[in-house]
Amino acid sequence: MLGPFGLEDNAKYGLSLQVLNIVGGLAAVWTQVKMPLFGQFIARRDIESLRRVLWLRFWLQYATYVCLALAAITLGPWLIRFIGSDKEMLPLAWLVLLMIYGLLDTHCSLWNTLISLWNELPMLWPSVATNAAGLGLNLLLALLPHASPGTLVLGPLLAGAAFNYWFWPRYGARTLRLSWLEFLRSGFVRHRLAA
Repeated sequence: MLGPFGLEDNAKYGLSLQVLNIVGGLAAVWTQVKMPLFGQFIARRDIESLRRVLWLRFWLQYATYVCLALAAITLGPWLIRFIGSDKEMLPLAWLVLLMIYGLLDTHCSLWNTLISLWNELPMLWPSVATNAAGLGLNLLLALLPHASPGTLVLGPLLAGAAFNYWFWPRYGARTLRLSWLEFLRSGFVRHRLAA
């Protein structure tokens, strides 16, 4: 069952989602491979080492994501045509929104994983509620006249932006005894003082 969209529309959304998953997965490697080390820092209560290693990996992850997302947005459709495939990706505006959703979701996942290393899972029920809200929004948006498969990006993006995308990074940064903004600039300040 394809719902309100046809096979071609579903294929565009599916291919774009696959590209998003590849971009997010490749970028997340920077932090995911260090999670066991982060767990050791937490067990030793070595917050300074945790901040230092996480800060560098955080920025590597986001720089990688942005570079790969820009490449996917600018080169993806061209590459598909160059290969001679009959496949297509979402139109540019929806593809950009999909990549923004992926960035925010990857960001939230990083902080949720870090929080879980403290043997806490406060994000469980809010995440379930957010996923249900995103699905509900998608069902409503798909019923609108002139809905396109790109509208499927809006449900999870809006639902996540309502709470998860801003609350959990702030909560996670507090486990580092910093605000989220203090964490973002902490490495820059440290490097400037060392110079």
